[in-house]
Amino acid sequence: MSDSRLNEPTPEAWSRISAILDEALSRPLEQRDAYVVEACGNDDGLRREVSTLLRAAGEDRSFLDENVLEFVAPALEEGIADDALREGERIGPYRVGRLIGRGGMSRVYLIERDDDQFHRVAALKVLDVPGPDSVEYVRRFEAERQILASLDHPNIAALYDAGSTRDGRPCLILEHVSGEPITRYCASRRLGVEDRLLLFETVCRAVHYAHQRLVVHRDLKPGNIFVRRDGVVKLLDFGIAKLLDEGESSPGARAPRTRTGFRFLTPEYAAPEQIRSEPVTVATDVYALGVLLFELLTGRLPYDLDRGSPFSTQVAVVQEEPKTASTVVSSEADRRTLRGDLDAICHRALRKEPMARYASVAELAADVRAHLDHEPVVARAGTVRYRFGRFVRRNRVPVLATGLVVLSLAAGLIVSIVQTRSASRAFQEARLAELRATAINTFLVEDLLGAADPVESGNHDIALREVLDVAARRVGTAFADEPLVEASVRQTLARVYRSLGEYATAHSHND
Repeated sequence: MSDSRLNEPTPEAWSRISAILDEALSRPLEQRDAYVVEACGNDDGLRREVSTLLRAAGEDRSFLDENVLEFVAPALEEGIADDALREGERIGPYRVGRLIGRGGMSRVYLIERDDDQFHRVAALKVLDVPGPDSVEYVRRFEAERQILASLDHPNIAALYDAGSTRDGRPCLILEHVSGEPITRYCASRRLGVEDRLLLFETVCRAVHYAHQRLVVHRDLKPGNIFVRRDGVVKLLDFGIAKLLDEGESSPGARAPRTRTGFRFLTPEYAAPEQIRSEPVTVATDVYALGVLLFELLTGRLPYDLDRGSPFSTQVAVVQEEPKTASTVVSSEADRRTLRGDLDAICHRALRKEPMARYASVAELAADVRAHLDHEPVVARAGTVRYRFGRFVRRNRVPVLATGLVVLSLAAGLIVSIVQTRSASRAFQEARLAELRATAINTFLVEDLLGAADPVESGNHDIALREVLDVAARRVGTAFADEPLVEASVRQTLARVYRSLGEYATAHSHND
């Protein structure tokens, strides 16, 4: 299927194409063409589009991940029953236990080593697809063995050994991970956003390690990322992983190249380029991690998917814009938590164009770590206000202490200014009082008492009334520049005149 074909129809057209194609695929092979002609009516373009996709589905036996078993069902029915391992059966030093998983072209058994050397519980992965395609699947199984042998990381399920069953089918002896998918683990324990991000960061480190060894997982999803009961993350199932360097010098030189007829994927977590059968890069795993992060944060996938229609799912991944994480959660508290950094991180990881995503899983993990540390994230516009806000959040104690010091200094400065002004005002008032007292003293000593001096006045029998009259005449001149002092002296004179019974004169000094 070409790029142009996927991009030409409108969303409305895709909806109609998807509905007709799904119905056609559900019918017996001999009825499909007739149904397409009837359903498309006179719309020749629609009929050509659906017919092309229908032929592609028929040629590509793994066109849809969920339909792989349907295509190999006859072979499975012929061979699986006789080839199934039985509990108690031994493979080398291991004793086979119960079947614990089945998917794709293999089954997984719980096995136990109980010989004289040591005891170990492990998982046995056995290829169980007979028939004409067995050579291709054996080669792919061998590629998985080569890839796992090159990986040694605490968060990647280890390869212990490899061999074959009694009938010659290849098998892998792997680390048994007793846990649950990462999404279920987080939900069952009601983990908060920070704890979920810490687990996700660990997943990123494991994937980045694989990328450093030129391995792209290509099927990152909750079912392949388990968390043990002790909280340790384990990355599983490199069955469709791809070596970026498939030269003769690489550890997996014999790894088969991806072919159209063997394109396995999980549509909900597949990147647009996987669905288009375009080259796979580390950006493919970045996209899948973006879907996983969105699901961990919201409990939902970034698209409204019709799980009953795998084709519609693939169309949505290729054409629709992913939702914003903060818009799909129900509580306002969750919306506030996701709005901003985490929305931006998810959006960048889920970009349709591989080059527009994070350049590596390490960059994605770095942005998650930056958010946890309250530092600016690369995926978000770095405005001055945003960066300052991040600085304050990651330096709350020093910023608070600095703020308190600044406030203390400011308060001290304000108190100092108030006290200075108050002291200045008090000084001025004291000085004014001093001047007033001096003026009054001068008036009393020089003017009033001077008038009563017999030597100065020449009158040895001067009376109090005469002294008061002299003061009354001179008070206006003596305090011409001090109206408040003059008023104070006149009030005194008024009280004295009143005591002498001179009420009219006393009243004149109160005016």
